[in-house]
Amino acid sequence: MKHFLKKLLRYFGVDVKKIPHYKELRANIPEFHVDLDGEKRFRYNEDAHTAINLVRRHTMLPYVNLMTLYEQVRYLEGAGIEGDLVECGVWKGGACGLMALANLRYGQHRRTIHMYDIFDNICEPDEEKDGETARQEVSLLAGRRVEAKGRLIPIEGVYRNFGGPGTIEENRMLMEEMVGYDPIYISYHKGWFQETVNDASQKPERIALLRLDGDLYHSIKVCLEGLYERVIVGGFIVIDDYGYYSGCTKAVDEFRESRGIKGYLHYSSGTCRYWIKS
Repeated sequence: MKHFLKKLLRYFGVDVKKIPHYKELRANIPEFHVDLDGEKRFRYNEDAHTAINLVRRHTMLPYVNLMTLYEQVRYLEGAGIEGDLVECGVWKGGACGLMALANLRYGQHRRTIHMYDIFDNICEPDEEKDGETARQEVSLLAGRRVEAKGRLIPIEGVYRNFGGPGTIEENRMLMEEMVGYDPIYISYHKGWFQETVNDASQKPERIALLRLDGDLYHSIKVCLEGLYERVIVGGFIVIDDYGYYSGCTKAVDEFRESRGIKGYLHYSSGTCRYWIKS
């Protein structure tokens, strides 16, 4: 997908934004080191930057999204808002690792971190819900024409240029060895969201932060329908690709309208949005 390609370029230190003044700089350093002036304006830059550097090879998220996520968990700890930390669509675990580091740094107790993922390649988009562009972009990444029927089958080759799909073993290495988070507080939910999120035995009782990075309409919709009620008042709902994938935007807008949710959609970046449950 186009967004994946941008992430890929950023992963290897190339930023495609058309900002002439920074063009030469952006072509030679990682994306999250680009806005040198902007970095200085983040309130908790020093310890967050150290944490981001630890997980940066395990995530495709830009610096601003990582910084925002770190500050969200820090806020939860400082405000005493209880609940687990949840991500649906973890890839190689970078975002979860960052949340764990924020908890280790500021939390008085460990929170359970729930990691929902197929730990394989992504499934087919649904042309009706996600649009023809989604099919074209997935096909480009896979190197062949991909059907867009929304079937729950892995599309081989989609993550080929990203070092492959994230595995549970890679995530364990990051979370348990590199980050040092006690594995007793980590729950790996392997399977399609339609299976795991709807399994009552795998649902957290209370969620303080729900982060959705499923990209596609059905992935986002099933996670909101299955987990939103578990988010406590004052907790965060973070949507990674609201401002990019039309299917993601549609799923979120439909869900919020159906529940009468009026909370403002804050910007983390141009593509990532979040709101606080009231």
